[in-house]
Amino acid sequence: MKFISSTCERPRRLESPARVARKALSLLSQPILFEPHVLHITTSIGIAVFPDDGKDAKSLLKNADAAMYMAKREGRNGFHYFTHVMAEKEENRYSLEIDLHSALLNDEFLLYYQPKVDLHSGAITGLETLLRWQHPQRGLLSPDEFLPVAHDAGVMREMTHWVITEACRQLQTWLDAGLRPGRTAINIDSHTINSSDAYDQIGRNVLLSGVSPSLVELEIPESGFLDKRFDDEFWHLLVDMGFELSIDDFGIGESSLLRLKHLPVKTLKIDKSFVRDIETDDNDRTIIRTVVAMGQSLGVRVLAEGVETSSQLQFLCDLGCDEAQGFLFARLQSAHQVVNLLSQNRYAEWIGACQAAVRYT
Repeated sequence: MKFISSTCERPRRLESPARVARKALSLLSQPILFEPHVLHITTSIGIAVFPDDGKDAKSLLKNADAAMYMAKREGRNGFHYFTHVMAEKEENRYSLEIDLHSALLNDEFLLYYQPKVDLHSGAITGLETLLRWQHPQRGLLSPDEFLPVAHDAGVMREMTHWVITEACRQLQTWLDAGLRPGRTAINIDSHTINSSDAYDQIGRNVLLSGVSPSLVELEIPESGFLDKRFDDEFWHLLVDMGFELSIDDFGIGESSLLRLKHLPVKTLKIDKSFVRDIETDDNDRTIIRTVVAMGQSLGVRVLAEGVETSSQLQFLCDLGCDEAQGFLFARLQSAHQVVNLLSQNRYAEWIGACQAAVRYT
């Protein structure tokens, strides 16, 4: 819903549209009885004020529309005033959305990799697949810069298909070369998990690649596991096919112990926000201790993301954390760099020293 105000007195210009918006939200939020169902409507309202936000109907409607989409992204069932900062962001977003539609056709997406390291042996247990966009004008973009736009643009399905297909193709290339990269981890977003054909989309793409699902780990954000019941057949179908499931960014969602007990996951990935300050923050250290103890009691592995310093690594070894990944081990690696990484055992000495320090303390 778009609302345009032409009130000229400043106090009323700011307050009157908000009063109308609140009234509309209240009225539209009332349940609608549609036998035998009860329907609920969520409403997002954008407000543009004349003449500050536009001097003609076309510009006012455009800016109110931008404000409405901002209200949607902030959780729906609310209203938002137009601002010129917002206009710049929307223009940038719109430009990216247009470019995204041609990015796949122009082969502009790239996959990089980061190793996961066993904190008992130093062996590389697998590689996380990381998507980047080599934009022709803006340079190399991280997922945070374009994935939210991709969701709105309706291209996530095609992007997910490309990532799964390309990651499996590269895995098969490494296997054919006699390398042992462990499981290749592919991030699956919540939108894909909640699509009606998620099982077919994931399973079919992997099977068509010729790669065994047992060599693929699906990293699903904690929010993705919250959207489906823990006993949903979907999770067990994936596991029965051979996939291994892990909870990504663990600790920033709302997983319950009951849910964790029943979900067929093998790994909890501690979000890097908890690892970053473990050298100075008692609360972060306590959280990580708790997650590691929880993993041990549930019989699942615990992996710490974002490890960047030797003292962080030592702390995790002391706790008995199972695996880690981060810039301390390797920054983003191209497929060619991974070949060199897998040909060496550069981490065994580090982990050996950490384990020795644990034994002698």
